[in-house]
Amino acid sequence: METAVQQLLHQFPSPLLMVDGALQVVACSRRAAVLFEIRKERGVVLAAHLSAALAADRKLGDELALATARLGGPEAEEVFSWQRGERSYEVRVWAAPFGTDIFLVLFDDLTHQRISEEIQLDARHFLEHILASISLGVAVLNRELKITFINHQQLHYLEKLGVRLGMVEAIGATLAELLPDGPGAQWQALCLPVICQARERGQLRQQFSIPGGELVLAAAVTALRDHRGEVVGAILVCEDLTVQTRLEQELLRLEKLAVVGQMVVAMNHEINNPLSIIANSAQALRLLHPEFDGKIVAKLQTIEAQVKRIAAVTERLRTMTEVRAEEYIADGPKMIDLGHDEKTE
Repeated sequence: METAVQQLLHQFPSPLLMVDGALQVVACSRRAAVLFEIRKERGVVLAAHLSAALAADRKLGDELALATARLGGPEAEEVFSWQRGERSYEVRVWAAPFGTDIFLVLFDDLTHQRISEEIQLDARHFLEHILASISLGVAVLNRELKITFINHQQLHYLEKLGVRLGMVEAIGATLAELLPDGPGAQWQALCLPVICQARERGQLRQQFSIPGGELVLAAAVTALRDHRGEVVGAILVCEDLTVQTRLEQELLRLEKLAVVGQMVVAMNHEINNPLSIIANSAQALRLLHPEFDGKIVAKLQTIEAQVKRIAAVTERLRTMTEVRAEEYIADGPKMIDLGHDEKTE
């Protein structure tokens, strides 16, 4: 006949065993019977089946024997992990508050928790793999502005800026510590209001002189939030815009050349035609009137020379491949450099 304790244990909502010092089951909950896949039996028969199940599972039996031997008092507790099939359990063992050498064994199913942790771990590894593969530099910072993750592309940018280190060395450091004489302090200053003032983002574009040329980096910072929406850090993303900047400068140069070309067309139409008439008229006057004195002839020759000079200027404009500006007067306006050393009279 079952005792009151045995009846109470039988209704317990989790798998629970009561065993003696020899690991023989004295009582159990219905959930314990389900756990060990024992159906219908009750009382002594059920206890005997469960005792046989414990003896058959050598790993569980050994762990229980060690746990009961280590227990030092009624308030002591031993905990170990146990796997049954595809399910994971945390097994807790403590001395019963009644009887001698009587122990309670509780099985806590952690399967869903383990699966959730594995999913989160897999998702983290997948995300880190993606971040490691993209062509953007990525660094994740916590609220103390310390790096918790950095990908290889960001390390490559740091190397171009003169700091060569591995991922392990970078983790735990701040941007200012990694690049004390570079953009680290500026990047950190960009991250600070995002983290401390909950701003959504910040952006910065910088150009650096590096061995072999120049490096143009665009940095963008976005707030990193937890599931409650609270800011827990920041994500710094850097992009190499060196080629894009070079193309933009080339496009600007071509646009300037196009403007010069349009101006040359206008000059050829509006200036060169009248200049030709002036030059021909000056030459005709000089040839048709040999009686002119030397001063007049010299003036006519000057007119012809200056007309040729203006024509040479329009020709240089037509054949220009680069538009550069130079100072016309010190600290004054600039003029287009036409590539000659003659001074305006």
